[in-house]
Amino acid sequence: MQLVSVWLLVAAFIAPSDHAIEASHALEEARIALAGGRDMTPARVEIDAVYRYVDDEEEIKDRTVIEPNQRLYQEREIAGKVIRRSWTSKDAFIESHNGRMALDESMRADLETYFCLRQLELLILCPGAVVEGVDRADGHSKVITIQHRGQDLAEVEIAADSHRLIAIRYTETLDPDSEAERTEVRYSGYQDVAGGWTLPHRVQTLVDGQARSSYSVQSWRLEAR
Repeated sequence: MQLVSVWLLVAAFIAPSDHAIEASHALEEARIALAGGRDMTPARVEIDAVYRYVDDEEEIKDRTVIEPNQRLYQEREIAGKVIRRSWTSKDAFIESHNGRMALDESMRADLETYFCLRQLELLILCPGAVVEGVDRADGHSKVITIQHRGQDLAEVEIAADSHRLIAIRYTETLDPDSEAERTEVRYSGYQDVAGGWTLPHRVQTLVDGQARSSYSVQSWRLEAR
């Protein structure tokens, strides 16, 4: 009897809370809504966009390829020069006109975190990520907290009626000599795309409440599994 009690106690600690179950359900609902009512995850996503910093008129051409839980590839053309960066579980690099640079463990971890955040645009959790619970829920939206490998990854805000992604918020240190900043990425301009998906075409990034950059999606291309 004492052994059974111990196991019940352990189960109580490892079982997901009601808040975590509610949050997982909300995230699943939203992911299915993005996919046009289907419970599916794309095998490959290509995003072509134009990126701009608020204090700079120059356009940056951005092409991002996401293979959920497998690979991230990003190519940006700035003033005629192309910078590429890539992450897989086995390899990660940054490449420019000066050549390819292999990344150390810390830089690989940062790029993996970025990959996890980009997957959240499609409401897909990367390996090692878990839904913690609902921080706030009202008649308009739900804010869901997500952790990755035991650390806070992001808050995801989802509209209560349409289940569409409104924003992703997270804390990051952009400069080793500066304090951590609160980043908010806001999604709007939802349109239907090929394959039955409904996805955002306007994205704005704010840092500590101040507009930092924006990008306009020119095209989404998704391949089904």
